[in-house]
This record gives sequence, structure tokens and C-alpha cells, in this order.
Amino acid sequence: SGAAMRASSLGCLLPATRLAHFVEQVALASSPTHKSDLAIAGAVVIAWAVSRAIDGERWQNIADALPGIARAAQEANTTTFSASLSARIELALKTVREANGTETASEQIYQLIGAGTSTLESVPAAIAMVELAGTDPNRCAVLCANLGGDTDTIGAMATAICGALHGVQAIDPALKNELDAVNRLDFGHYCEKLLHFREHREGV
Repeated sequence: SGAAMRASSLGCLLPATRLAHFVEQVALASSPTHKSDLAIAGAVVIAWAVSRAIDGERWQNIADALPGIARAAQEANTTTFSASLSARIELALKTVREANGTETASEQIYQLIGAGTSTLESVPAAIAMVELAGTDPNRCAVLCANLGGDTDTIGAMATAICGALHGVQAIDPALKNELDAVNRLDFGHYCEKLLHFREHREGV
């Protein structure tokens, strides 16, 4: 799931208006380390969700479209025999929507969808956690940390989508200040560069 885990930055860079081109660009960026159809499809799902969120699309519309996005990406260049990422995302969303409470939903995500390192588990689990958190990035981070399994990967993907939906102002200022201090990075600088590049790409 390494390609999907780092795909949120591609979602910041790439407009999602042309799906085939979007899949090609994500595949190219993933190719130094991940080339399988499943790995690329997982990266496309996360990147596309982030990109559409930046465009201002509602989560419900993004979530409803994700199975189709996953299917198109996985079938673009079949290289492995694998279960359907699309079907797994549908199952993940259904599991959350039909669960009786947050704890039950988290347990069912862990037991039925899986929270391991495989793209078939981690990407659907991340999508499920966005749904479970109601797209709140702070709540999503806590829920992912407590899910178990590959928590940092799932959390990175899920909270990136939540952050793209609501913007930096939705992140708890105390948590953001801690991130800034520990990482010693000017995130605002990188955000400006990413936005500038995205605007350039939109004009191409």
C-alpha cells in the first residue's frame, strides 16, 4: 500500500477532470516502486478523492464515485490476479453505514475489511474511516490510531481526504502546532507551491 499511502500529494497536484490521463499520471508517479494494477488502483483512489475534495466536491458524491474509479484504474492495465478493489470499497462503505455505533463499525472494519498492509485492505479501510469519522480530520486521526493494524498508513490516507475536504482550518490548532514544531517544516510554503503547480496543470 506504499503507493496509495503517498498518493495524497498527487491529488493536490493533479486535476481529476480527465480520468484516463489522471490514472496514467498516477501510474507514472508510482512506477519507481509500485507497478501492479492493484497498487496503482489504490493510489488512484486516494489521489482522486483528494483532488475532487480540493475541487469542493461533497464527500457523499466522492464516496459514491470511488468504486467506479477503482474499477477503471484496476482494469486499465491488468497485471495480477486479484480481488476487486471496487467491490472491497463498496463493502467497506456498506459496513460502516450499516454498523450499530462507532465501536462496532471499527471492529467490523478491522475484522471484515482488514487493516493490514495490503492495498486490498488498507485503501478500503481508509475510505471506511473517512465515512465513520464524518469527514472530521481530528476524529478520523483518533479513530485510525485506535483501529489497529497498519494504523499510520490508513490514517495518512483517510485524514488526507478529510483535510482536503475541510482545509487546514479544520485541524485542531494544538495538533497542527505540534506537527509544525516536530517536523520543522513550513507546510504553508509547500501548500503554495502545490497549489501553483495545480493551477498550472489545470491550464494545460
